[in-house]
Amino acid sequence: MKIGYIRVSSKEQSTDRQFVRLVDVCDKIMVEKISAKNINRPVYQQTIKRLRKGDTLVILSIDRAFRNTMDALGEVEKLRTRGVHFQIINLAI
Repeated sequence: MKIGYIRVSSKEQSTDRQFVRLVDVCDKIMVEKISAKNINRPVYQQTIKRLRKGDTLVILSIDRAFRNTMDALGEVEKLRTRGVHFQIINLAI
């Protein structure tokens, strides 16, 4: 299963740009409206817990899911050890 994660920093921001790019790629899309600086991101945590071996976490760009590159690398390594794949649409990886 491919699960997309969409995040915007505030409730006023639109998720449309991310949604349009992920909707045809993902089986399910999770949406969160909260700053990435916030350590407690409940939808992100729910998304990560939902992923099973063989699943793929799909995001549009690194800054939509992670605070910085080091944060991204750490999270991706945790997913990899669980057998979860990772896809970044804007980087074609």
